Amino acid sequence: MPKEEQQRTTERAHAKCLSKC
Repeated sequence: MPKEEQQRTTERAHAKCLSKC
């Protein structure tokens, strides 16, 4: 998995967590 894709996925997960929180 490319580092860029992983970073983007992590950013998306963080945004989801913030939205959920």
